[in-house]
Amino acid sequence: PAEAGAAPADAASPAPPAQPFLTETGAAEGLGVESIALCTAIENRMCVGEKREFAPGEMVWALLRVVNETRAETEIRVAYLEAALSPAPGQGLRLRVPAQERYTTFSKASKAADGRYDVVVTTATGAEIARARFQVGAGGSATPAETTAPGPAGPAATPPSPPPPPPPPVAPGTGLGIASLELCRAIENRRCAEAATTYAPREMVWALLRVTNPDRAETELRVSYVAAGGAPAPGEGLVLRVPAQERYTTFAKAGKANPGRYDVVVCAPDGRELARAGFEVR
Repeated sequence: PAEAGAAPADAASPAPPAQPFLTETGAAEGLGVESIALCTAIENRMCVGEKREFAPGEMVWALLRVVNETRAETEIRVAYLEAALSPAPGQGLRLRVPAQERYTTFSKASKAADGRYDVVVTTATGAEIARARFQVGAGGSATPAETTAPGPAGPAATPPSPPPPPPPPVAPGTGLGIASLELCRAIENRRCAEAATTYAPREMVWALLRVTNPDRAETELRVSYVAAGGAPAPGEGLVLRVPAQERYTTFAKAGKANPGRYDVVVCAPDGRELARAGFEVR
């Protein structure tokens, strides 16, 4: 069973520290998730005991800070799924979002079986706007999911085939393309507030995308944060809806726990890479 509730518009408060598990947030249809925190309880609109590892049957509370640029009454859905899966149409607990720019709400659910799961937040039309991963039970699967650097121990894995060289930042020809991809520390009024290519461990890396859609067909993009030179696995990444308009601005954000070099990779629905931008964590 799952439960949910809401709190009135909250005063500005610092976002909780990023965890070494996958956390991705974005926006679609003027609706976005500024932060998603998983915790053992929620008190006064704050996370109590934030963590990403839970016991079987333990309640996983998800605290959501929602940004509603349109200030129109709408709704979101929150689903608790096996890791990397996407919810079916209409799946998940429905949470009302009132006609105000910022809003805090929450949901909770538990999982009985050991494994890795995702809390997935979608708009009323099914566009994914946030995802956070957690572990139930112990075992080898408790290794942080978002970390892309190999660990110091464990059996040697077969080295992957070298990825193809990255394409130009803007997709050639007609169809969906990326006019610009900017990495920044924050986004204000749909603009990069502070461009950056170097970040501290767990610091959020915001990716601001200006999309060209000459066909004016409703479609989607996937944004992934991968090791430098790497390629996303099929279906990997945050799904961002692109409406039926010629130009559109959207964003994603995620943090990396381990020092190293990474790429933000933007792909079309068929997996074709549209844009790539690199950054370093140190």
